[in-house]
Amino acid sequence: MSQLFGGVISKLRNGSSVPHTWRSAVQPAAVEFVKGKVYATTNVLAKTPAGRLVRFGG
Repeated sequence: MSQLFGGVISKLRNGSSVPHTWRSAVQPAAVEFVKGKVYATTNVLAKTPAGRLVRFGG
């Protein structure tokens, strides 16, 4: 899950309701898990077009 103003991408462990910080990221928004990789959009509130798609894991 992303935490836009917290600047982190968090992970929920199976059966838990408590998020744990997984990665730091500047203004993260959408997060997707595909074939063992995590994709996220970052820097989404920049005044100029500066948003990025980043990949974590391999």
